[in-house]
Amino acid sequence: MTLLKIENQTIQNPHVKIHVSQFLIEPGTFHYLIGETGSGKSTFLKSFAHNEGILYIPSTIPGVEKTVEEFIKNILGFKKWQKTIEEFKSFLSKNDIHEIDFTKKISQLSSGQRQILNISLGLFLNPKLLLLDEAMVNLDAKLKKKFWKLLKNWVDSSKSSLVITSHEDLSLAHQFSGIWSITSGELKRI
Repeated sequence: MTLLKIENQTIQNPHVKIHVSQFLIEPGTFHYLIGETGSGKSTFLKSFAHNEGILYIPSTIPGVEKTVEEFIKNILGFKKWQKTIEEFKSFLSKNDIHEIDFTKKISQLSSGQRQILNISLGLFLNPKLLLLDEAMVNLDAKLKKKFWKLLKNWVDSSKSSLVITSHEDLSLAHQFSGIWSITSGELKRI
């Protein structure tokens, strides 16, 4: 059962146009999408983020004036998820994620803490396909290693799939089922 299949399509917005010959995501796979700033990585992910079972997580949360707990409760309150804040806190504890202070306002979190919150929320909600946009850009080396391991374990155990974007770091290329690049308006598997 294929989770996502895009063939012979052009995806565009007023700033970027991307031709996709073929993009295929199977269950239990870990994909990496690279490209220069402005190449269209986010545009590409957002183009199919509305599909059933797919969750798009942007690179950061805007600096809203809600506390982390209020923000999470709002998200979990959507009928689609039917999960509680207590379940989320338990998930964080089980996965040794202690960098999130639920009493702070989102606007008071560092960029790295916002990314930790985003990645953790994506894993907790357990979609069939998780799209993480520049998810590791503000994490230090220790946290990057921790979250790469969590993401890989999640894909392996849940049989869900992941697409994560970055600029060009291929140091972990051996861990991916597929590496894709957007160059000169073309999406290609490399």
